[in-house]
Amino acid sequence: MKRYERGDRYDAIIETALQLSEELGYTNIKRDQLCEAAGVSKGLVNHHFKDMAGLREMIMQTAVDQKLEAIIAQGLAAGDPIAQAAPQALKKRSAMYLTRLKK
Repeated sequence: MKRYERGDRYDAIIETALQLSEELGYTNIKRDQLCEAAGVSKGLVNHHFKDMAGLREMIMQTAVDQKLEAIIAQGLAAGDPIAQAAPQALKKRSAMYLTRLKK
């Protein structure tokens, strides 16, 4: 298991979750996959996020904050309320990203 400083573990979970979201889709991430990829325990993920819905909320909020169009596009397609509340210009770019993928 990787060794992180105390504050770095949370960041590692989020960064890994974002990477997995782009690869697998943010609704398809499993806790075991995340723990293995981030090198953290299930207990640590449970400590920071009550459940996977809480983790998905943080993934989408971070995606909006960092303007990660691929993840926001997934959220828009899934009807995610955080993605739907994103600024209009960001939603438009994310929708265009999704359209490009379908071609």
